Amino acid sequence: RDVLAGAQPGRARAHARTAPLLAGPTFDFGDGAIIDAARAVGRRHFRSAFSYRPVPELVFVSRTLSGMYWLERSLGARVRMRALLHAVARKGAC
Repeated sequence: RDVLAGAQPGRARAHARTAPLLAGPTFDFGDGAIIDAARAVGRRHFRSAFSYRPVPELVFVSRTLSGMYWLERSLGARVRMRALLHAVARKGAC
């Protein structure tokens, strides 16, 4: 069994959700394009969603991030996501 074949849809979904956050210096949460892109990827990989078994702790993290996204969206926030995520990554690497 090809393990990467099952991983591809997950990578596609992760890329659809994260690439826009890093695309520019500032991410506009008021722009709904990221949701449209994530939904399109979800529709393309719908059948594989039932075979995907996430790590339980990551389900909690994913739900938390989703809630934070919708809060930021309702506020129409513009956030320097690239700088913020790079700072978090540097801090975590220490």
